[in-house]
Amino acid sequence: MANFILEIFIFFSYNFNFFNYFSNKAQKLFFEKEFTVTKLSDRMGMRLEGPFMDNVVDTNIRSEGLIKGVIQVPADGNPIIMLSDHGTIGGYPKIGVVISADYDKLVQLAPGSKIKFQEIQLSNAETLFKLYEMETQNLILQI
Repeated sequence: MANFILEIFIFFSYNFNFFNYFSNKAQKLFFEKEFTVTKLSDRMGMRLEGPFMDNVVDTNIRSEGLIKGVIQVPADGNPIIMLSDHGTIGGYPKIGVVISADYDKLVQLAPGSKIKFQEIQLSNAETLFKLYEMETQNLILQI
């Protein structure tokens, strides 16, 4: 299992301008390289280590609301995925949002697990969520 890398789909946050806070190199690396789940993860957030996400605009923004699955990038350049008990507001640029259909897989990862992000269009994410809901209902019916 050491070589297993979970691919997680994300779509750009509601404020796409935040993606442009990161250098072209960081934007490219975000999708090309893998990240490792650190031991500093809990029900509030999953901290990741990987390539440095170089913020070329501002590491702090005006605080605004957060949603489950949003990926914030603080000044240290290591992304944090907001989980179920996340705070209600945050002041770091957001690089994307984990799709709902991948969230349950994501939260089961232990420290040391590898993640690779892949961009998805919102319409495709909605389709995957409908399939996820159907699979979930099928499992419930088998109980």
